[in-house]
Amino acid sequence: MKKLFAPLICALLCAVVLCTPALAAGEAPSVVINGEPMEVSDAPAKLVQGRTMIPFRSVFLALGFADEDIHWNSATRTISATKGTVMVSFTIDQKQVTVLRDGDAVTTPTDVAPYLDPETNRTYIPARYVAEALDCRVGWDAQRRTVIIDDVNALLANNQETYELMEQYQLWTQRFQSQSWQTQGSFTVDQNKGELVMACDNFTMYATGTGSELEGTIRLSGSGAAGLPSAIDAVVRGDSQTGAYYFHSKSLMEEGAEVGAATVWYQMEYGSDSQTPGESVYGDLLEWADPEQTDGTYEDLIRSKLEALPLDNAEMTCADLLALYNRLAGDSGFERREEGYVNSFSQGGRTYSLVLKGSREGINGYTMRASYPDPDGVQVSVESSLSQTEMKLSLQRSNPYTGKSLTMEAEGTLKVTDRPALTAPPNSAVIVSLDRLAEFSR
Repeated sequence: MKKLFAPLICALLCAVVLCTPALAAGEAPSVVINGEPMEVSDAPAKLVQGRTMIPFRSVFLALGFADEDIHWNSATRTISATKGTVMVSFTIDQKQVTVLRDGDAVTTPTDVAPYLDPETNRTYIPARYVAEALDCRVGWDAQRRTVIIDDVNALLANNQETYELMEQYQLWTQRFQSQSWQTQGSFTVDQNKGELVMACDNFTMYATGTGSELEGTIRLSGSGAAGLPSAIDAVVRGDSQTGAYYFHSKSLMEEGAEVGAATVWYQMEYGSDSQTPGESVYGDLLEWADPEQTDGTYEDLIRSKLEALPLDNAEMTCADLLALYNRLAGDSGFERREEGYVNSFSQGGRTYSLVLKGSREGINGYTMRASYPDPDGVQVSVESSLSQTEMKLSLQRSNPYTGKSLTMEAEGTLKVTDRPALTAPPNSAVIVSLDRLAEFSR
């Protein structure tokens, strides 16, 4: 649904990244498997030739292999583990790993050989190769000196959460993709409590697929409007898929007509991929269910996020991310209230709430609320909602140190239209980057 709000506001940030102290440089590496520390007992992980070596039995037990299915062949000095139709085997001092899957054997060379540790009498194998042999994801947290192994298939197979509500939300959003929509409404932007007020009593916005177009006349008032026209016409066109948006105002351009600015359209970049996984969870909840992002079930969308997560933080593994999304998107995280199905979340001075309107048989709208401090210490509160026929947006930003503030209110009614949204300027337009605006105002 981002395309309906993109001309008005950028996407929200909303998650907390936990930090823990780094280990000492000489300390033995640790291993986290599916979000849980591997039991080391008397056989901790070790660094050998720059590679992390882990005890065979410990890691395979952690990956769900049964103890009785782990075998040592003293004659061939081979250790193997079997689960279902898969068998993985290593031979001491041989730089290779063999995987027998459904009767087909594949042997892969390794750059370090497994060995029998004389101190513990345990067989050590290279962590990366055993993970890759089992189609697991593997990463390295340099700060914590921790190997991360995640079996995404096993995590999802063992996941008991359901996503009926978000599946229904996903079905509801498809109606916005299959047709063009017209929104008529109004908005007001108030900077520093009346210093500069921009009000539009009647804007028209068209949305088609990922494209959107907004037109309206904006009235300016307040001391900050000195030297500007009392009213300016405005046109914004763009596409959320490319992130490119264009702004044009005939009345403003006429002010600089002497430098040929009458046909100028200013280009703005509104990126959708500037956030790292785990830092935009609530935004993802709405974007994932938008068919413009991807096809498939909600579980398919979750899989895509787990498979894309950078494994460089032992505090945010695939298991941790799955648990977070289950908390925020799973059916068990929603509570039925008068306004709809509500999922609320608070942590570290940040509060969020997602409300899905309708029933489990059919979602017909949502409301998202968030309150948080941004990196500069500015307090942000936002609420956006969308139904079958109406949209609303409220945004407040306040700086407790400088006293500066920004308030934005917008609302409108929606209906299906045959007119598609125009996403690019006319062919005769002169495209100028927004950062060159000052060149035409001197």
